[in-house]
Amino acid sequence: MTAAAIKARVMISMMIKMRQRDEIAAIRRSHWAPSEMSWKTAAVPAR
Repeated sequence: MTAAAIKARVMISMMIKMRQRDEIAAIRRSHWAPSEMSWKTAAVPAR
């Protein structure tokens, strides 16, 4: 394998890992966002 081929494989591997990390972060945000909103609002509206 040439140095250029190795570099290309490493770059592709890194890009895949970064994409997966971003997807996992987005899933976590979408999971926790409703909970955070409920913490910020009162359970019973003030009168």
